[in-house]
This record gives sequence, structure tokens and C-alpha cells, in this order.
Amino acid sequence: MVDNADDLFGLPLAEFTSSRNDLAARVAASGDKAEARAIKSLRKPSVVAWTLNQLSRRHKETVQLLVDTYGGVGTAGSAEDVRSVAETRRRLVTELVDAAGNLLAEGGSASSQTTLQKVSQTLYAGGDEQDHELLLQGRLVSELGSPSLDSAFGLLPSTDEGPAAPNEIDKDLEMLRREAAAAEHSAVQLEEAARRSEAEADRARAELAGADERASRARREADAARNMADEAGIKLEEAPNATHGRDPSP
Repeated sequence: MVDNADDLFGLPLAEFTSSRNDLAARVAASGDKAEARAIKSLRKPSVVAWTLNQLSRRHKETVQLLVDTYGGVGTAGSAEDVRSVAETRRRLVTELVDAAGNLLAEGGSASSQTTLQKVSQTLYAGGDEQDHELLLQGRLVSELGSPSLDSAFGLLPSTDEGPAAPNEIDKDLEMLRREAAAAEHSAVQLEEAARRSEAEADRARAELAGADERASRARREADAARNMADEAGIKLEEAPNATHGRDPSP
């Protein structure tokens, strides 16, 4: 039994609705009708949002570091800064996606490649400041927002101000930022493909090891049978000689 609305978002996903309704009924019985209505109106998180909430609650420091990168590259002053923040974000997202698979299994949900891909994409997208706050609180009900391509990976600043006067350095930096965004997206897809290939390779190695063991056993049995045949042949050759050497008279 949960004591407040915040606790609802830490429950297994299957328990959210019944626990929300129970909490709303208890709050209403205590006399706080407005709070009860607010609790009853809480939406059940999607599977991806639930996964992100659990990541935030169990890996809060890592999620905080990731949130810090969303605006980091947008204020970067050099191409090296862009690459540094992009690499940090890639590492953090990979770490969190790996943890997400375990969380989904614990929560009774299949950690399908599609779900993990959505978790990865929404962590890269980042959303807006309100999304960041809900993520850090572990109270998301849907995936993070999808900003424009330039800001989706936090690689360009998101402001209402007009663009600064262009110069050659700014143009080069913008190009690098766009390339970094595209590279990060490709890296996610390649990492997922690599994980699938590694799993298939592990299965193939296990099957090969079994085949090698069976072949070795068959070779040992064949060698044993050959030795028995050789011994039988020797005995057969010796048998007539032993007979010839006996005195046939009674």
C-alpha cells in the first residue's frame, strides 16, 4: 500500500491503476476531495515511461549526468567540446539502456528490442526542461518530447532569439554539431545490431563446443573399438598355432 502519489510511479506497472484508485479512495475518505480527484486523474505510465521512471529512481546519479548533457553541447565553444559531450551522452545512454533490460524483466514486461530502442531514442531526445524535471522525479507518464532535429540530441541551443551573425567558425561548429547528432543516432542502431550479433555468436559457439565434444567422444569410442578389433585379430591368429603345437594322440 502506497502513502502518496509519488510512490505510485515506483510500483510495478501492473499495480499502478489499482494502487492509484485505492490511494484516491483513502484520501477522499480523509476529507481531502480535491487531492483525491488529482490522484484519480493520474495517468498510468507507458511501458517506456515506466522504465525511464525506474531508471531515474534506481540510477539517479547516472540520469542526472545525462540530463546535464542535454544543454551542454549547445553551449560548447569548440568542436572538441562537442565531441566530449557527445561521447559522454553516448556512454550514459548505453549504460542506462543496458539497465533498462533488467528493469523490464523485473517488472514482468518483455524487454523487446523495440521497447529498448524507444528507451534509447527518448533518452537521446531529452525533451524540454519540464520533461527533464519529471524524469529526475521519476514521474513521467509518456516518452520525452521530440524536439527538432538540431536540438533533439542537445547539440544546438534551443532559444527564441534570432541566430547570431554567421561567420566561418560558427558555420564549421554547426556542421560538426549536426554530424555528431547523426553519428550518435547511427551509433545506437549499430550497438543494438552488435548486441544481437554477439548473442547469435554465443549461441553458435555453444553449439560448436557441443559438436566438438560429441566428435571427440566418437573418436575415443572408435579408437577403443579399433583396439578391441586388433586384439581379437591377434588372438585369432594365435589360435591355429596353439592347436598345431598340441599332440593329437589320446
